[in-house]
Amino acid sequence: MRKMEHRASSSALHVVTLETEELIVTIYPEIGFKIASIVYKPKEFEALARPLGIETVSDERMLYQRAYPGAPFSHYDLSGIDDCIPTIDACNVSDLGHFADHGDAWSRAWNVFEEDRTMRSVKAYFRLSAIPLYFERHIHIEGHSIFLKYRVLNESVQARPFLWALHDLCRYEPDAVLSWPEPATLMNAHGDEAFDFDLHRMDDVPVDGAYKFYLTEPLSQGAASITYPTEGVRLSLYWDPKVIPYLGGWVNTGGSAGPKTIALEPTNGYYDSLARAIANQKVGQVGPGKEQTWTVELRLESVESWTNELK
Repeated sequence: MRKMEHRASSSALHVVTLETEELIVTIYPEIGFKIASIVYKPKEFEALARPLGIETVSDERMLYQRAYPGAPFSHYDLSGIDDCIPTIDACNVSDLGHFADHGDAWSRAWNVFEEDRTMRSVKAYFRLSAIPLYFERHIHIEGHSIFLKYRVLNESVQARPFLWALHDLCRYEPDAVLSWPEPATLMNAHGDEAFDFDLHRMDDVPVDGAYKFYLTEPLSQGAASITYPTEGVRLSLYWDPKVIPYLGGWVNTGGSAGPKTIALEPTNGYYDSLARAIANQKVGQVGPGKEQTWTVELRLESVESWTNELK
């Protein structure tokens, strides 16, 4: 097992690398504690969307830029895994203020401290700007699984609402197959029209488009997956639906900026904007001096045959 590496220079981003016999995970703490790459070694398979131009640079760090708080998310790399908190869409909330595009986490440098001396674990935190919340993510890898362990602490004397979503921009392949708990009704987050194609199957989704959707009802099972038949790989996500009850999705087949991508996004709010989620009374809340914790597992495995059923 290779040790966790720390490489930095005056002009390059600091890198944290975690590795097991089955995974290599690359993390950039200075740009939102971003998980930039997950390589599943048995298949030499990159699970995440990478920045445009990745094939042409000698040092991929050149493709990432440090953002300023409040920056427009679409002006940056549009790749990898970030956290959206306390909103996804920019919005204004009475008595709380303005919240920036895709929230606070992605545009901040997080404070990192290592916890696990086996070098397969790293923890980092930051504090939100408009809401007095401490937000922490602990990344730990075992075998072919990555565990994202979250903690939100309310450092004020009032209850605080927040919307969190895992913004996991994953690899797109034209034959990929998506799975989530069924039966499910999908809501088109970009318009009133119902989808006239099957979002489970990328070979049925129109090219040169971009599609945002939500499952309309809270989940009874916290699980979703992306299967890549040609590569023989499945990426599965697991979480506790009692804490994180909703699931959104994003598919970019070339109609939006950035690389083509698939995202299945567990979230505690419905949907996209903190203001809308509060109005819908479907939003996370943490009491004064209280904390909430939850875990999302990302599991990569080889599959010789597949079905749409969650395992």
